[in-house]
Amino acid sequence: VDDNFHLFGVISDGDIRRVLVRGVSIMSPISGITNLNPKFIKDSGGVDEEVVEFFKNNPGIHMLPIVDEGNLLVDIAITD
Repeated sequence: VDDNFHLFGVISDGDIRRVLVRGVSIMSPISGITNLNPKFIKDSGGVDEEVVEFFKNNPGIHMLPIVDEGNLLVDIAITD
């Protein structure tokens, strides 16, 4: 998120491991590996159903940002 909590991008532990394996320094800027087009859902009355459906359709993803209408991060849905 940026300084105003707008969703900016995401980075996973897998993203970090992949760049380390390629020899990129752990001290490199995170901006170079951040996904600037992350998957997310908008907070709405039916967000629980949307989250369940999202995780069902995207089994490789275990965390999902939830944003409001202004793209402010309001929650993060997590699955096992």
